[in-house]
Amino acid sequence: MMQKKFKSSLVWPKGLSDEDQILLGIGHLVASLSTCEYFFYVVLRCLASQEGKRHHEVLWLSQISTRARIQLVLRVAKINQLSSKAFAEIEHCAKLMFGLSRLRNFYCHARFITEDDGNSRFEGYELGYDYADESTDLVRAKRRPVNRRSVVELLAAINRAERMYFKMLEVAHLVQKETGAFYAELPPLPD
Repeated sequence: MMQKKFKSSLVWPKGLSDEDQILLGIGHLVASLSTCEYFFYVVLRCLASQEGKRHHEVLWLSQISTRARIQLVLRVAKINQLSSKAFAEIEHCAKLMFGLSRLRNFYCHARFITEDDGNSRFEGYELGYDYADESTDLVRAKRRPVNRRSVVELLAAINRAERMYFKMLEVAHLVQKETGAFYAELPPLPD
C-alpha cells in the first residue's frame, strides 16, 4: 500500500468556544466515518455481488449497526479467499473503525448537561462488549467534561478517520483488483 503524507482537511473558524468546536467536531466525525463505512460497502460489493446484481445491498441493509455490517464484511472476506495481505488490511481498517465508531456513538447519543456552576459535560453510555473484560456490565455510564481535552480527543479521532479514508480507498482498490469486480465504482487513488 502506498504511503502518503497526510494533511487534515479540518479547518476551524477562529474564536469558537470549546462547546462549539465539539459540536462541529461531532458533525465532521459523523461525516468522515460515513465515508469510511461506504468503503466497507464497496468491499462487500466486490466480494458478494456480480455485475448487474444487487445481492450485496440486501446483505448490507439487513445489518442494523456499523459493527454488524463490518463484521459481515470480515466474514465474507474470510470465505472469499482473498490474499492474506488484503484480508489483513480489511481487518486493520475494521479495528480502526470499531474504535472510532465507539467514540462517535458516545458523543452522538450522550446528553449535554450544563451544571449549576456553569460547567458543561456530556453524559452517556458505552456498551460493555467494546471492552476486553467480558465480566463487566453490558452498559457503562460515562461522563466527559466539555473542555479542551474533549476537543483534542475529537480532533484526533477526525484525523484518524480521514487517514482511514485513504487506507480504505486503497483496500477497496486492492479487493476490486483481486476479485475482478471493476463494475464497483471507486474514486481514483490519490497521486
